[in-house]
Amino acid sequence: MDIVGDKDSHDRYYKLSVHPVEGGDAREVNVSLIYNYPGCMTRNRIIDYPGEDVFEGHVAYGMNDDCPYGELKGQNIAILGNGAFAVENARTCVEHAANKVYLLTRRKNLASPRVPCWFVHQGPYPTPGKLVLDMFKPMYELADFGDPWDYWSVHASSDRTKVSIVQNSRFGIGDVTFLMVMYGKLEYVQDTVKRLTKHTVHTTGGLKLEGVTVILKSLGLLGDWAVDRLHKMTQMVGMYCDGDWRRPLLIDAIGMNAANFTTFSTGIGSHGFVLSQKYLHDYPSEFYRMQGMGLMKQLPKNTADKELDKPAYVFDVKYSMSASIIAETMNPRLGQLTRNDPEYKFRMYHAAHPTDYYLEQCMADWDNYQKMFKEQGCEREYVKYPYTRDMIEGYFKEYCAMTGLSVSADGPAPNAPPLTDCLETVLGALPAWAEDKRNLEGMDQNLLKDRGWWSQRSNGHELFRQSEVPPDELSHQLALGS
Repeated sequence: MDIVGDKDSHDRYYKLSVHPVEGGDAREVNVSLIYNYPGCMTRNRIIDYPGEDVFEGHVAYGMNDDCPYGELKGQNIAILGNGAFAVENARTCVEHAANKVYLLTRRKNLASPRVPCWFVHQGPYPTPGKLVLDMFKPMYELADFGDPWDYWSVHASSDRTKVSIVQNSRFGIGDVTFLMVMYGKLEYVQDTVKRLTKHTVHTTGGLKLEGVTVILKSLGLLGDWAVDRLHKMTQMVGMYCDGDWRRPLLIDAIGMNAANFTTFSTGIGSHGFVLSQKYLHDYPSEFYRMQGMGLMKQLPKNTADKELDKPAYVFDVKYSMSASIIAETMNPRLGQLTRNDPEYKFRMYHAAHPTDYYLEQCMADWDNYQKMFKEQGCEREYVKYPYTRDMIEGYFKEYCAMTGLSVSADGPAPNAPPLTDCLETVLGALPAWAEDKRNLEGMDQNLLKDRGWWSQRSNGHELFRQSEVPPDELSHQLALGS
């Protein structure tokens, strides 16, 4: 990538040398904007343990088909690590008829059952952390998984009315994690590896895990320095590569740091990111106004750290939340771009996955895994699914009491008014946006002169000439990267 023009020049653009994946000659493409989605972590954290050469088993990393799935039947497996990736590897091993899985971890992370996950994602207003942990409790008690409130990542007030959850990885999500523990297929071992001998893992605490023939390392992933090299950068400023607002970058930010939960995944945040950046790129005078207010000086910065093997583009969830809040504070219109999202996700979830249907599917999956474990030779009495419709209705009542909303497990009533008005009452009005709203038509007319500036130095003009799509519509498609 060659950067053409000064950093603050309105006419700056980027000359890309593009190499076809299937081979062939490279070609040059000029673009005015680059939306970057490098994923985040792409390399295994490589750690070699004493004795791997005499272990006489399979030592692999838990990704990229490094695991010998066809050789797992009847074997004992040790998984090192306890992120969501480690939990998913445990499930996969058991599905391939492994005899037993030891999940060896320094600290035990919280895992989420499926019902709390569904509840958080259907909620039109962020679910308080207190309710999230209370929803965990029936499954944790059933599986003797400990009190979720006592986990290392939970920071709560003495009366447990307020809580924040801070841990280095996302929740591993699935009921099967707990069911595997109950059936003796999975055992958590809070310790670290000291050394290996033949088919044995020796821990720092003095335990011996004997009869282990496969070790899967899920010790975390590292970023790819090629991303930093491409952008010739040593830091991120907010969500911008080297502080260049024409090069926004989004990753699946590391870890978890929240007191209220809108989602356990990346979709909602990614959607808001695209809308806000697209708005600023359509109307750059809006960005220049924010820049004049000191935006770039206030945004957080994330620098590369070679000692930790961490490129600049790899940031955590606290960093991304801070950058988003600062930008929306300076321009309330950015927050209003997603004002209908809460209404949408509430209606969408109850249309596609209504309460009774979802609960039915969870129970069916729960029973199918028990059938699988019994076929693999496990002897245990049937375990009843710990969540019921009545319990879920109780969660809705508690949720409404905490948030001031009026929603139920039945989803939106056919003739119910939009939730947006109710949400605005709860969240409070945005005076700056209300002021803009009265002058919206005139303001947008003034901004329209900026529209499409980003296509002026890009190869998009060739597409305008070749396409039957009207230029305005094609311009919109190009900006969305479709």
